[in-house]
Amino acid sequence: MSTVRWNCFGVLFALACLPVFSHAQGTVTADLVTDKSFVAPGGQITLVVEVTNPADSGRTIERPSGYGYSATPLAESNYEFTDVSSCQQSICPVDPARGFPLLPGSSAQFYWRTLKVSASAPENLLIRASNINMGFTDADGRRLNDVYLQRDFVAIVASEGQGSMSQLNAQNTQSAKAGSAIINATLNLAYPSTVSAGSHIEVTGTLSNHGSSEISSIFILGSSRHLGNHVNSYSQISCRFKCSYNGAFPLSAGESVDVLFRQMYYEADMLFSGVLQIQGPHAIVSDSLGRRAYIYADDIHIAVTQAGGENTPAVYPPIPVREPLETTQSDGPVPRTVIKDPNTHKYWLPLSESQGMSLAQVVAETREGGSFEGYSVASLEEVRTLFMNHIHASQLNYPHYSLFVGNQVLHGVTGSLLDLVGETKDPSHVGGTTRYASGMVSELPEPGAKAVTVGIWQQNTSGSPFGMTGMFSLGSFATTQYQGMGTWLVRSSLRSGDTQALSRKDEVDFRYGQLFIASVDVDGQTYQVSFRVIDKDELILELVSIMDEYSREPAAVYDVENLILQIPRMGYFVFPNDTVYFDVSLVLLPDSNPMRFRVISAEPVDE
Repeated sequence: MSTVRWNCFGVLFALACLPVFSHAQGTVTADLVTDKSFVAPGGQITLVVEVTNPADSGRTIERPSGYGYSATPLAESNYEFTDVSSCQQSICPVDPARGFPLLPGSSAQFYWRTLKVSASAPENLLIRASNINMGFTDADGRRLNDVYLQRDFVAIVASEGQGSMSQLNAQNTQSAKAGSAIINATLNLAYPSTVSAGSHIEVTGTLSNHGSSEISSIFILGSSRHLGNHVNSYSQISCRFKCSYNGAFPLSAGESVDVLFRQMYYEADMLFSGVLQIQGPHAIVSDSLGRRAYIYADDIHIAVTQAGGENTPAVYPPIPVREPLETTQSDGPVPRTVIKDPNTHKYWLPLSESQGMSLAQVVAETREGGSFEGYSVASLEEVRTLFMNHIHASQLNYPHYSLFVGNQVLHGVTGSLLDLVGETKDPSHVGGTTRYASGMVSELPEPGAKAVTVGIWQQNTSGSPFGMTGMFSLGSFATTQYQGMGTWLVRSSLRSGDTQALSRKDEVDFRYGQLFIASVDVDGQTYQVSFRVIDKDELILELVSIMDEYSREPAAVYDVENLILQIPRMGYFVFPNDTVYFDVSLVLLPDSNPMRFRVISAEPVDE
């Protein structure tokens, strides 16, 4: 393999970063003035919180930014926590002269919420508000790490003079989450400083953990404000799963993970010069206790140039030509009605056939003799392609990057697609105004979740705030309730038992640091696997998920004797809409657990 080719492949892993800007987090604390109280039936009590900004915090608390708490579920019908409406903020100063801004070395007390107990509440009812947390913003408009109160609040319902002090005093109110997340991390972003009008923009980055404790999860990649005359020119899309998680969490001390901060697609009718500014780009992460921390990068400044005349009409590609999806009788092992996509030559089972089954149950049924023999659990990209083919076959000019954003124009296509794939409504939702179908895919979800789901939704109430809308959803769930979902199952008619299957574009997908292989042959048994890049310099990938696969022809082969994984045609996605291909070989690193592979060759191939 030539040096030139090796360098070309290595660049695909590389990430050039801009300087990072990150505040040190102060140790702001908060606590209840009163953590235990009796409340009579029909009575109320207003909770007071004292917030302390220590002298060494280095930051002024400019204003509050919301709050959260957990309440006693079984007691909710007997009480409510209501807002304190004496000011226009989420918390109100007890002394109007000692409120926000709260300078370093100062403290103040604030009314938080009022507990109102119903007149019918039973005696000795225990009410608890736990994990009370507050958000604050500094003078630069940046969020401080969420502050959890030192103590929970406990109330016992008792008539005047009838409460048991020993019972009240026996209640432990110490909060398990007291304080704030202590996370030392940086977010470095990379993007072009100048683009031509009409060009799409991708902002990537690296989140690095410099502290001594792990970062348990990443919640979102966000921003504070958007400025400039090109604010409305771009549709800004955030990405999940392959883009920001990559199976890398929890992120241990000293580790880093590549993230896709945002993709911005030009949609203006005219081409003109100007600027786009994104203030306060940040990652919201959490520690092992689930407390959120905010990691900020420098503001994003992008100059947009127009070489031709100002306000030149923008030209966009036409709607791709696609044939409509159709229902037909399958010719597989079990004859049944299936959905045929003539554009990919793939057959799909209606979601209703697998409704209520867990992913493990579905995979088991794809074995020989199972009810889904001949079918495979589809990947997210396969389902995305199915949706876009249906949209374009319906002659709707809708962009692929906005697929998972609800819109009124999607009402018709979501309805017609639901007619094909079948609804998976939970029995409790039958008869409502919303039609939906939701199905699991093979992607690895973020930590704590069970599976990634992709769904179709159609809202049919013209008088509601959402109106007559349609939506394609992408999410995950952490429960084990499957009544309202199925699994996306797919079969290809082009699999012929030879190497032709290896050339299919969607069998091997590599993007945003994660490699998906639809089927790897390991000594006669096939598996669906996902890897993530853990070292861009040494080109090392780590196995993050593996699923038994019984239906697809191999897209890669693992040589168990020589420990070599061969991928004859690996497609690498290049933003915004290109794919380059390589014949790749990787070798297993001895004694690695989880299994890790190093790229030892990568030869470019024609599409």
